[in-house]
Amino acid sequence: MSKSLEKNLWASAYKALRYLVELHITRIENAVGSGTPDVEGCLNGVQFWWELKVGSVDKKGNVKVSFRPTQIPWLKRRCSVGGKAFAIIKIGRKKFCLPGPALSMFQSGDPVSLDQVRDASICAGDASWADI
Repeated sequence: MSKSLEKNLWASAYKALRYLVELHITRIENAVGSGTPDVEGCLNGVQFWWELKVGSVDKKGNVKVSFRPTQIPWLKRRCSVGGKAFAIIKIGRKKFCLPGPALSMFQSGDPVSLDQVRDASICAGDASWADI
């Protein structure tokens, strides 16, 4: 994803969430480590991580989203030890929140349909940032 699209996605999230007093959220600007997600937050005492992505759907209905080789393993590993780690994927006007283990579909090299992304998401595509 281009950095400007990622910045726009972050700006949208921050603008919508900054007034929630029970939330502390930070964008990770520097390369803390290989695969470290874009956003770290804590909501009511529960820490979470978000990798922000902007995807598209090709003419065949397949979702196109680009992950660096270390990103999905990081998210899956964090979840495997009880952490909360997700990829927030914006496709058109919809946002999908996929937990780390669900991201395996993007590692296989097989086409991924919008229905697969929708089914793996923990929220509806039209969910607000607060719902995510």
